[in-house]
Amino acid sequence: MIDLNFTYNNSSLKLAICLQTKAEILGFSGDSGIGKSTLFNIISGLLVPDKGYIIIDDNIFYDSKSHTNVLPRSRKIGYVFQDLRLFPHLNVYQNIKYASAIHQHIDEIIELLELDEVIQKDIALLSGGESQRVAIARSLASDPKILLMDESFNAIHLIQRKAIARKLRNYISQKNITTLFISHQRNEIKSFADEVYAMQNIQGIVKMMR
Repeated sequence: MIDLNFTYNNSSLKLAICLQTKAEILGFSGDSGIGKSTLFNIISGLLVPDKGYIIIDDNIFYDSKSHTNVLPRSRKIGYVFQDLRLFPHLNVYQNIKYASAIHQHIDEIIELLELDEVIQKDIALLSGGESQRVAIARSLASDPKILLMDESFNAIHLIQRKAIARKLRNYISQKNITTLFISHQRNEIKSFADEVYAMQNIQGIVKMMR
């Protein structure tokens, strides 16, 4: 269960988010700069709303009334950032292992993301698609209960992207990982997500529309 009801304001953005669903995988679309990444930063705890609450799978991450605000590291969230944030001084395997909570799952994740052939490569030598797959693998290796993916497929070759998305969906279902996914490709969102939401600016306030 995902239950979001909060507002967030800064000098350039006003969010009024209200969403409640039992779907396991949610997709989000919207124009550039509409606030999609800000939404994920709020859910992960990197930004704090002005008021309201964030409840996912019965875990209260934020509640302004009870002054609850769980630290990001305690939310059990795997976050695949749009800019990836891989460690340049570590190779592919070391990046994945660094985040690993349960080391015996690493081989399964490497196979899932089709990383066997680049596993010892330096990060600087990877293509954009390879880097995205490493970032996804690193997030999964942390054994998350919630997964946030911000434009995480767009650099992967189309044929490989479809295969990995299919395998990733199965993995998410098996592990019961609540997943939120951002993409500008609406067809991709529809094929990957159980429910799709659009973020729209309505009279100066960004709201969620299904």
